[in-house]
Amino acid sequence: MSSLQLFIWLGTNRSKPRITGHLLAYSAIQLKRILDRKGIELRKFIAKPVPFIAAYQHEVNYSDTTTFTYQLALILEAGLPIGLALYELQHSSERQGVRALLEELHYQIQQGQKLSIAMQEFTFLDPIYLQFVRIGEENGDLSTALGFCTQHREKNQQLIKQVTSALIYPTSVIIMACVVFAIMMTFVIPQFSSLFHSFGAELPKLTKLIVELSSWFQNYVWGLLFYLIIFTSLVYLCYRKNKPFRYHIAKYSLSIPILGRCILVSELARFNLLLCNGIQAGLPLVTCLNNASLAVRNAFIREALSNANISIKEGKSLYHSLEGLSFLPSIMLKMVKIGELSGTLAVITGRLATLFEQQLKETTDKLGQLIEPFIIVFLGTLVGGLVISMYLPIFSLMSAVG
Repeated sequence: MSSLQLFIWLGTNRSKPRITGHLLAYSAIQLKRILDRKGIELRKFIAKPVPFIAAYQHEVNYSDTTTFTYQLALILEAGLPIGLALYELQHSSERQGVRALLEELHYQIQQGQKLSIAMQEFTFLDPIYLQFVRIGEENGDLSTALGFCTQHREKNQQLIKQVTSALIYPTSVIIMACVVFAIMMTFVIPQFSSLFHSFGAELPKLTKLIVELSSWFQNYVWGLLFYLIIFTSLVYLCYRKNKPFRYHIAKYSLSIPILGRCILVSELARFNLLLCNGIQAGLPLVTCLNNASLAVRNAFIREALSNANISIKEGKSLYHSLEGLSFLPSIMLKMVKIGELSGTLAVITGRLATLFEQQLKETTDKLGQLIEPFIIVFLGTLVGGLVISMYLPIFSLMSAVG
């Protein structure tokens, strides 16, 4: 299904031969369906992208999805059928995108479609969300699965806020440092260079290096930016279109200091949480592992865990299927083994999910503290180097005059 669109429509009804209006909907079919319920016969329409301000006000965001998921879980827990629950929720949000989403889901349910299949048409509902819904449908307890999904999304949203707040300061400092560097290289240093040359004195080596760098920067900065944009675009297209390239990027990203650890721990927390929910729901281990693996975002980890599912189909235990994966921490393998031997695999995987979530929180808390010293060294080297290179010739001239 396409993204949310702005439809400008022309129609008629029994009392008016000509009615116009605009509506946010996900497809022309949905537009016609909504107008039919209002007694309006659609004659013409024009579909346009949603304007920026309207998109900010009405498109479905992460918080909206979490909110209506929580509300849907409560209504289902009260005993209402899924169709009626979605119908009641349609008018609970002021955002037209949410109302259009719930209207489409309600219609698909009325047509006999599964909720998970109807939801997978919307790209902003991520694979983890869909896996929670599938688990709830397969075990017949959708309200509990949606409750777990809400808890997971709230924790994830809190973690994103922590990481964002930790990275705002260093990112803004680096951007400002780059802007200052570009201004000095383009406007300030050339003025100093012409001043030094007017005296005809021999410049120190550091000053010569900075002056030559400034000259090179002025001549090639636009070409450098152009090639940088081209290179970034090519990398992005390869990542989106080329599966082997995406696999290798995912594999080598785990080797990045600190960040690689964050990626691994977050994926393992997500994997164990879904595995725990599936086992608690009474689903077969093969199905649980398949659902949990599909929710993993890192392509390298996802493929490795999916291959482990093949070993389970061949009759091996979960521990023996996972022990060959080098990126898994030993604590996880030991606890999985204990869980299988004691028959408490659901409890163990739940505790592993909590353990990895805690490790991820601790790592992100330390992220800002670890980055700050490097920022200070970077700024000191950049600004200090430029200032010293400009003042060295002045000191030399003053000593010569003296």
